[in-house]
Amino acid sequence: MQLQQSEMNFNMNKIKTFSKSGTASWKDIEELNTFLKVRISTEKENFFVAFMHHTVSIGTFHNDFQSYQCREVSLKHLLNIRVFNENGEVYIWRRGENGFNWRHRNDQEGSDCDVVDVKQVLWSTNVEVLDSDWSMLFEERGTELIVPFANLKIDTKENRLKILTRHYIDYKNYQAGYIDARMVKFILPDG
Repeated sequence: MQLQQSEMNFNMNKIKTFSKSGTASWKDIEELNTFLKVRISTEKENFFVAFMHHTVSIGTFHNDFQSYQCREVSLKHLLNIRVFNENGEVYIWRRGENGFNWRHRNDQEGSDCDVVDVKQVLWSTNVEVLDSDWSMLFEERGTELIVPFANLKIDTKENRLKILTRHYIDYKNYQAGYIDARMVKFILPDG
């Protein structure tokens, strides 16, 4: 049996892209917000996924981080964060006690690059609407994610919340391999 790319939940494309990276240190969350606003368009619908010592926070970013109640982004506890939209991503990860590394990837200009886009299913088969903007995805064993979407229809079949991830390919020494990956967008269930 031969599968088509669309049945396998991925697509391979060629796009223009560039990447820039560096190190930084911010004294507070406002400095981080300013850093992000310079690198990612606040006119687009931006999302973030932040991994902290005690929780995972998912929300939106325009001029600052919008997250559900007790899931605020904290520099003190931040391990890594991805702020992204369909055009690019800023990825930040902790470097020791007092600093961070960062990488900005822009998919609107730059050099040609082969990419593989994959729809990743987020863990959950249950949903509870928390308010008009937020839902909690959960499993009976205790795993939960709070997401900035209301009225989701989630089940154990096709109606699942997904995140589109993009994987960048390079061909060093005649060997193809992934050199980077980023989050692109959330894909809401059809239900």
